[in-house]
Amino acid sequence: MKSGDPALLRMLDRIAPDPVLNSRAMGVPDYVAGRIAADPSAAQRVAIGVDAFLAEHDVGSLDDAELDAALQTITHLDWFALLARWAAEAIYADPGNGEIPMLCRGKKLVMSTASPKARKVLAMHLWPL
Repeated sequence: MKSGDPALLRMLDRIAPDPVLNSRAMGVPDYVAGRIAADPSAAQRVAIGVDAFLAEHDVGSLDDAELDAALQTITHLDWFALLARWAAEAIYADPGNGEIPMLCRGKKLVMSTASPKARKVLAMHLWPL
């Protein structure tokens, strides 16, 4: 798995869908690449999971609904939860991306202290964390 891999970029676009911007425009791949570089152990878990998913699914040939359905089957897996968390951090907690202060403490997304309205916004736009 490489952070610029087209299959991973497509997965990130579906993890953090936006009708106007894709995950790249929101800085998600760059943020994920930074997290991968900073935490080799977590990076290895995510890489193994992504590689296993890609071995079973040709994401380039799936339409959005098909890819969403495939991703729904792995939301319970640790590596996917970590990848989804990183996507959320990139959008809502990365100071380089116009963070939402009520949702972040440093660079960690803090769902437990987010307001009910903020949690609803996250639930509408991101995979469950």
